[in-house]
Amino acid sequence: MTMTRLRLAFLALAIGFAPGLASAQVNPFKGRGADRLNSQDVQMLMDASNRLLAEPSPSVGATESWKNTRSGASGTVRLESTTQLRDMPCRVLIYRGRSSAGAGPRDATLTWCRVADGRWMIAP
Repeated sequence: MTMTRLRLAFLALAIGFAPGLASAQVNPFKGRGADRLNSQDVQMLMDASNRLLAEPSPSVGATESWKNTRSGASGTVRLESTTQLRDMPCRVLIYRGRSSAGAGPRDATLTWCRVADGRWMIAP
């Protein structure tokens, strides 16, 4: 497990999950120096994730874009695949983001699984 995935899994466990969609602010690019996303950027990234998670049957390759005109940060969230883990329906999302610092785009992959009560959580 990469350090980014490990940090995200720990963050997800620490902050918990709201019912329904993934409402915790998860930042796949956290801790990457000057290339960080601010809280508004992260909220926009999560809104894009939630749109993909809210779709009952999204097509693989479906993409949601986000852009913060205030900070200049932008990115996409793409549904890479669907799978099953421990009898839970899961979606593998690919995050690509560019911060206002202007550095090259950063990529991260997270697998979200829907638990019995309908919440989405990051798979360990």
